[in-house]
Amino acid sequence: MADHNHNPTGRNQHGETLKADDERLVKALQAYHREKLTNNDKISKRLQADHGISMHASTVKQRRRALGLMGSAQMDKDPSRRQGVRTIQQRIAFDSGIHLTRDFVSHVMHQHDPEGFDQREPTAKKIVRFPKVPIGIHERWSGDGHDKLYKIGFPIWGVVDDATTAWLDAWVVPSNRMGEIIAYCFLCLVEKYKGIPLQFTTDCGSETTQLHGLIEALRSIFHGDIDPTEPPAHVYLRSVHNISIGCSWLRLRLDFGDNAVIFFNKGIEDGLYDPDDPQQYSASGSGRSCSEKS
Repeated sequence: MADHNHNPTGRNQHGETLKADDERLVKALQAYHREKLTNNDKISKRLQADHGISMHASTVKQRRRALGLMGSAQMDKDPSRRQGVRTIQQRIAFDSGIHLTRDFVSHVMHQHDPEGFDQREPTAKKIVRFPKVPIGIHERWSGDGHDKLYKIGFPIWGVVDDATTAWLDAWVVPSNRMGEIIAYCFLCLVEKYKGIPLQFTTDCGSETTQLHGLIEALRSIFHGDIDPTEPPAHVYLRSVHNISIGCSWLRLRLDFGDNAVIFFNKGIEDGLYDPDDPQQYSASGSGRSCSEKS
C-alpha cells in the first residue's frame, strides 16, 4: 500500500461539487422540476450539457432533496396521509413557489404512496350533486350562519337568493345560534321585500326550529291556495347541500373574514382596542345589518 495520499485535495474527476445554495444550480434544478424531469441520471446529463456543471446522479438527488424538489417531500410532512392531490399541489406552490399540474402531482403520489389513495377513500365520501332548476328570483331563499368571526364577537347570519346567489341581507348579531334572533332577521327580510319566497332552505341547526314554524304559518295564512307539500315552505338541508349560501360565505371569508380576525387580535395585542370601552364596543356595530354598515 502506498504511504502517501494520491488525492490530497479531495477532488474527483467531477470537479468541485456545487452546494445546494449555489444560485446557478438552484435555478437549473428548479427549471428541470418545472419541466417534470425527475430522473436524476437525466438531470445529471442535462446539468453538464446545459450549464457545464459536472455532478453525479446521487449528488443531484441530495441537492434536489435539500431544495425540496423531490416529488415526495411534501408527502413526508403528512404521515397521517390525509392530504389529497389538490392539497399537496397547493402546499407545494405555497412553500416553494413552484406550480405543478394536478396530473403530475397525482402521478408522483401514486408512485410513492398508492395505498394512501385507498386510505382516503375519495369515492366513499363523494357528495352527490343535483342540478338546480330555479323558477326565478325570490322563488327560493337560502339562509345560514357564518362563524368565522364568532371568535372575535361578530357572529353573522345571512340570506341569499338561491337563483342568483345575490345577497338579500346579512346581519351581525349577538348570536347566530338563537332561534329568536334568526326568526327576527327573517321577518326583517320579509318586511324589506314585502313578501315571502315559495321556499326557504337552511341547514339542520336547532336555531332554525322557530323559523320553520314561522315560515309554515306565513305560507298557510297568505298563500293557502298553494299545496303545502309541493313545494314545502321550508326545507332542511345538510350544510354541504345548502350550497348557494355556503359558496357566498367563501367570498366573504377570502375578502374579509380571516384578515379581520388577524387585524382585530393584533389591535388587542397592540393596545389599540379596549373591549371595556363602551364607545369602542358600540362602534363595532353589533346587531346591525351588514348592508347598513356598508
